[in-house]
Amino acid sequence: MNFKKFCFVLAFLIFLTQSYARKAQSKSQDNKTNLLSSPAVARQDEMVPDEETPVEDSWQILEWESEDNYLVLKFRIEIQQYNARKNSYETIIEEDTESNASFLKINPALKVGRYRYRIAAYNLVGILDEYSDWCEFEIHRAYKPVVSSFDVDVNHSHTIYIEEINNGLITVHGRNLFLPEEQSDGIVFTRYTLNLIETRKRGRKKVRTAGISFNPEIIEHKDNNREITFRVDLENMEVGEYTIVATDASGLHSDISDSDSINVRYKKPVDFNISGGYMSPVVLFDGTLKEYVGSSTYPLSLMAKTTFIPVKRHIGYFGLGLELFGTYMNSDMEVYTVDGTLVSGYVDFVYQYPIFIRSKVNSTQRRHIMSLELHGGVGAEYFMNYVLHFPHNIDSKALNSLDLGFNVGAAVQIFITNRLYTEVNADFCFSRASDMNFGVVRPGAMIGWQF
Repeated sequence: MNFKKFCFVLAFLIFLTQSYARKAQSKSQDNKTNLLSSPAVARQDEMVPDEETPVEDSWQILEWESEDNYLVLKFRIEIQQYNARKNSYETIIEEDTESNASFLKINPALKVGRYRYRIAAYNLVGILDEYSDWCEFEIHRAYKPVVSSFDVDVNHSHTIYIEEINNGLITVHGRNLFLPEEQSDGIVFTRYTLNLIETRKRGRKKVRTAGISFNPEIIEHKDNNREITFRVDLENMEVGEYTIVATDASGLHSDISDSDSINVRYKKPVDFNISGGYMSPVVLFDGTLKEYVGSSTYPLSLMAKTTFIPVKRHIGYFGLGLELFGTYMNSDMEVYTVDGTLVSGYVDFVYQYPIFIRSKVNSTQRRHIMSLELHGGVGAEYFMNYVLHFPHNIDSKALNSLDLGFNVGAAVQIFITNRLYTEVNADFCFSRASDMNFGVVRPGAMIGWQF
């Protein structure tokens, strides 16, 4: 009779422990794998060659969740690794835990790859229950992305103007910039997002928070993982400030700073142009220079120009400009030789009439193809160090004269890209010196860039 009771109690105990074991296994399937690593295999910020880590410094802990472990003697865990060549999984670990604790220390640590595991529980009398379903997980090596610089393709700046014809291409430079997950092997990859930054004021402090974000389309990627080009959809972008965030497979992301932000604006508020090139002045009246220098045309000349346009209206653009001219004069006369430099500078009021063409693809976008310009202002003509050289090393006293001048001019700027342009310029300058009226026309050709 006692033997029958014992058998009954034993059978009930086995049933009970198996029931709790299955409950523990089911619980482990409903939760994500928690794989803790030793410092030796923890996140690494830089790309480094694969090197063997000492076994004693390399371990991982695989954890799972279970309930009522007091009814479980121990667990058995089987881990398989995916073999891409054979397109199948192979068992690499099959061992028992030392107790009924819900973890297994893996030593040496698992390498980067795809894995799956399953768990079975031993009841209190040491009988192994059925295995749970397979649970897949991946191990990624951590490469912290670094975004060092970037530029917008059409204007090589940090600003996109929706009104302008724009291909939406942005090139990012840095380190550990891998292909996105969809175009990679799924083990080493980088996610790229553009996050709209919202700035709210709380008292006197500005609080920056991330708003909407989206994933751009990858266009080009360098094999050294230091440069990647992607395209953004301008039609779906809101006006505001965006930051580029690169996140690796392990969750490490690039540092976020103001230098990594892209400003999206509807219209360019101001223009700042810088240009430089060649000009050849021609003296129109007062024959003093021709008498002493022997010519009215001086081809050894250069010019530079800057224009600031802060006011934009439908009738045209208004602003200020600065023009600088430099001419070297020399001539070999019968009795003497002469040389000197003419330096001129003018501050102008500028009017520009821009000419745009509409995009055939998107009528809201337009391209600036040309600007017609009128300008005029006041400045100075500086005759610097004009000297007559006679035989026997006899030189005249150097002539230096600074005189007030006035100029009017016109220019045509033809845009090659949204920012790069060529310019044809012509100025008439007049200066009243003590012993001559100096009038000169300065035609020139330049190349410039608009900021």
